[in-house]
Amino acid sequence: MRLYAKVESTKTITKARLHTISTLTSLSLQCNTNVTVTADGGQLSNDAGLVLFQEFLHRINFRQLANQCLKLPDQRRFWKASMIDIFLEKLLLDVAGYLHDSSANDWQRDPVLAATLGSSRLVSQPSLSRFFKRLEDADLDDFRKLIWQVAALAFRLSGQSRFVLDIDSTHCDTFGNQERSAFNAHYMAYGYHPQVVFDQESGLKTAYSFTR
Repeated sequence: MRLYAKVESTKTITKARLHTISTLTSLSLQCNTNVTVTADGGQLSNDAGLVLFQEFLHRINFRQLANQCLKLPDQRRFWKASMIDIFLEKLLLDVAGYLHDSSANDWQRDPVLAATLGSSRLVSQPSLSRFFKRLEDADLDDFRKLIWQVAALAFRLSGQSRFVLDIDSTHCDTFGNQERSAFNAHYMAYGYHPQVVFDQESGLKTAYSFTR
C-alpha cells in the first residue's frame, strides 16, 4: 500500500493528511489529536503508513507497558528524547524494514513522522548506537517481560484459550567483534543463535533466550 502525506503548518506542524490508493475514510488519531488521516492527497512520504502503526501502539497502551517493564539505564544529564522514545523509534525502524540505523537521520526531516511522533522524540543514528551501548544483561530480561505482556494482552483481547508452543532456534548475523557472537556452521556465518518460543495458534512470539 502506498501512502501520501500532506502536512499543513504555521509555525509548527499541526496537521498531517494521508492518502492511499485504496479507499481510506477520515480518521482522527488518538495518539496525536493534531493529526487526521484523510483521502485528499498530498506529498509522497515513504513512511506515512507508520502513522497507523503508531496509532495501534497508542490504543494498546504500548508506551505504558514499556515503561512498566523496561528499566533502561540512563545517566544522561541533557536529553530531549527519553530512553523509551529511542526504543520506540528503533521499533518503528524495524517495522518499516530499515536495515541500517542511519535511516533515522532521514526521519528527522520527515514532516509526517515529526507531526505524529513529535520532532523532539526523533533521534539520529549516533543516539541509537549509544542506546544499545548502555544496555546490560538485566535489560534483556525486561524485554522478555515486555514481549510476554504484549502477547498476554493479545490473548485476552482475542479470548484465545488454546495454545500450541513452537520452540526453535534462529540466526542473527553479527559484524565486527560483537560480544558472544559465534560461528554457525549451518548458516556459514557469524552471529547469535537465540531460542524463540512462538504460539502457533496466533503466530505471536512469547519468549526468547540467547545461548550463553
